[in-house]
Amino acid sequence: MNRILFLLFFILINHESFSQNNEGEIEDAQILIEKNSSIILPKADKSIKKIIGEGSNIDMKKFDYDNISYSLESDNKKIDRILRNEIKILDKNNIFVDLGYGNYGSFLIHSNPFYVASNKLSIYSDIFHQSSSKGSKLSYLSGKSHSDINLNINYKLDNKNKLKSYLKYQNNTSGYYGFINSDNISSLTESQEEDYSFKNNTFDYNINWENVSDMLISEITFGGREYVDNLFDEYSHFFNGKLIFPISRSLLSFSPYFKSYNLKENPNFGVNDDMRLNIETLSFPVTYEYFSNNFMLNFDLDYQIINRSYKSSNKKTSLSPSLKLKYNLNDITFRVSASKGLYHNTYYDEIRSLPFIYDPLLINEFDLSENKYSVMGAIDISVNDDTQISFSYETKNLKGTLDYILSNSEDLKGDIRNPLYLYSIERNPDEEVIDKIALEVNSSINNNINSSFNFIYNIYEEKEVLMPVYLIEQVNMFSIGKLDLTLGGIFELENYGINFNGEMFKMNSYIDVFSDISYQVSENLNVYIKVNNILNKYNERFFMYPDQGINFMAGIKWKF
Repeated sequence: MNRILFLLFFILINHESFSQNNEGEIEDAQILIEKNSSIILPKADKSIKKIIGEGSNIDMKKFDYDNISYSLESDNKKIDRILRNEIKILDKNNIFVDLGYGNYGSFLIHSNPFYVASNKLSIYSDIFHQSSSKGSKLSYLSGKSHSDINLNINYKLDNKNKLKSYLKYQNNTSGYYGFINSDNISSLTESQEEDYSFKNNTFDYNINWENVSDMLISEITFGGREYVDNLFDEYSHFFNGKLIFPISRSLLSFSPYFKSYNLKENPNFGVNDDMRLNIETLSFPVTYEYFSNNFMLNFDLDYQIINRSYKSSNKKTSLSPSLKLKYNLNDITFRVSASKGLYHNTYYDEIRSLPFIYDPLLINEFDLSENKYSVMGAIDISVNDDTQISFSYETKNLKGTLDYILSNSEDLKGDIRNPLYLYSIERNPDEEVIDKIALEVNSSINNNINSSFNFIYNIYEEKEVLMPVYLIEQVNMFSIGKLDLTLGGIFELENYGINFNGEMFKMNSYIDVFSDISYQVSENLNVYIKVNNILNKYNERFFMYPDQGINFMAGIKWKF
């Protein structure tokens, strides 16, 4: 994630041709935008294929790249869980209620009520909650809960004007349970348990207006996010305009963008520091896109002005180009992309990648970073109607990335009875080159058997803490009448941790074999059972913070 994190109301444009007259160009372009525009809700369908385990709501550090398919997130240096990005698009579908219960005191409820008043007004929502009362280690501390509420309101003013709004609220609760010797810890009081727990709340909002005139498509978007946890209060807002000029087979667009990002200590923590980090970004991108039956070109030139202030001010400017090409030759597609420019990481992104970061003094680590260059090449091959293969190679030269280290903080409230693993981040001022090789194979047999294989090999200049080198995911799905069966596995190999002496060491491989069995009782009712970590391995994505052992959830999903 890191991917990235994500864009709401993002316009994906991919079309073969446009009408030659101006009015037709506008209509075709508008149809194209409507077809490809959608509200993207991260992690909305949390119960897909696999029980949500201890680390499932965590966006792992990944190495993500500009992609010809317009990736939703452009977080740098992160490894994705390939098939479970768990992104769902709210659409006109049946309302459902999903209820599940399992061991570790786990409980799930998920629903998507919506209301369509007319062809002008529609309201969609997605409500999700999952919790477990305990984990595999220090069960009273390692229980967790995750709530996610999404609301999308669309209103069509007339044939040329639309209003869209999006609201999202998330709440996460878990605990710091990475004690070196948990057996010797006496029972904690209720007050001490509260001190060892972490909570965070996130609120996102987005309002979008779109207008289609005879010669122009225009948009204005305003949005923001506030994130609050034990230590910090992070808030940001942005304003984005967009002008699109359809010209025959081309699109010319201008999208000025302003964002203000702020990070300060949570006053409830008690740190006497009124200083806050502020990063303001002003961007003026001009984009040209050309489409034909088998070729697509996208060229973007972005003039950036970024000002960072924290105790002192630092202003940088950049002229950042990016290029994307796609060419189809019968059953083979070639994709190439390249870009460079400035960016900055956020505290929210880092916490989503590693929830056990605890350091009240890390604000100054968030500074401007530079993508010196990024280049990606890929080949997609359609072997036949049932088998597709994709191979890609990507490389990036980054300066100012953030690395994981052990936290030296002694400010954790409560009585620390034993050494406790807490993490922090450290800015790397040097350039580093990271390469990624990826292979994806998807195949099906008689529409009853589907298989997906994904392989990622990350090549770092030096060993990286908590960033696996190899990531493999295999998922097989079988359908027999009303019975659906999924069997798969996630394998994260060659991952490195850091011990209390600050020494890096090779951790055990992370191996998670999972299964999902679903039976359609009737047209509107399904029953299921999902099993995670079937091998009951002691899996640690983050050293000293193990996931649950073998865990299962049984439930029903009712559509109406």
